Amino acid sequence: MGKGIFSARGFISMFVMALALLVAACDGGTVTVVTTGSSSSSSSGSGSGGSSSTSPSTSPSVNCATLLPGGTASGTPAMTPFGDAPLPGNSSVAPATTYLDGGSNLWSVYLDQACTDGASASAVYAFFASQYPSAGWPQVSKLPFDGGYFAPCGDAYCWGKGTPQRFVGLEHVVDHGGATTYQLRLFLPPPVPACGSSFAHPEPPGFQPFLGVFTYYVALPPLSLLLPNDAAGGQKGEDICSAGTVSSIITFMQTELPKQGFSHLSGSGGDQTWQQGGKTIHWSISDPHGWEIDWRVPLPMA
Repeated sequence: MGKGIFSARGFISMFVMALALLVAACDGGTVTVVTTGSSSSSSSGSGSGGSSSTSPSTSPSVNCATLLPGGTASGTPAMTPFGDAPLPGNSSVAPATTYLDGGSNLWSVYLDQACTDGASASAVYAFFASQYPSAGWPQVSKLPFDGGYFAPCGDAYCWGKGTPQRFVGLEHVVDHGGATTYQLRLFLPPPVPACGSSFAHPEPPGFQPFLGVFTYYVALPPLSLLLPNDAAGGQKGEDICSAGTVSSIITFMQTELPKQGFSHLSGSGGDQTWQQGGKTIHWSISDPHGWEIDWRVPLPMA
């Protein structure tokens, strides 16, 4: 009896299943068939071969409005003195922030965040590499990152213009897919020093960041002009006019000479002697517009 009942139930179940599949085939719809003791399964008559598809999730579009909130459309950096420094089309910039206020003694350094819509990182690099020299900004290899000492840029994306020079460095270029953000490091020089008439024709011409001494290069304070002042007996010297004050120049020399391998030998304040490798230099200052560095070189044997 139990077996007969089971068979009848099985026949009814199979009949219901076949009927459901026939209806689904006729109207192209989707049907779920549940039988006792089985799991649910689903089939589709969409003509997709039984495969399922998932619509891609949508995310907010990547653009400068979202990447640089508060930015304004601009074809140049945010700072007025850099109105001749071009940016790619469709660029926005945020207000520049002060990284180092050099006042009247050092270069002042500012950071300007920028973004370009519809540009890849490689396109941004290519724009700066080609358009800055074309706009009168030749490439430079060193920048005064600490406001005074000229250190290597580390890449090819540094430029300078004018006398005294302003500088621009391109940093932190990030491609977000649809827009690219980057940082501009901007350098403004201190006021030009009021050098006397004796510096009207400096040697070499122009402002010098370094002075060649022996086989070394001694870093000089910002906007230094040089005049040779040699004496008999192998005495070599340079008269120097620099931006800043007596105090700022003393601080500069005491800060930068150790970075170049020099150590303090004697003296203090504005009259000091330093050495490197057994060779000594002496510098003295009482006026930023007329101070001196001197050293002695061996005389040739007679």
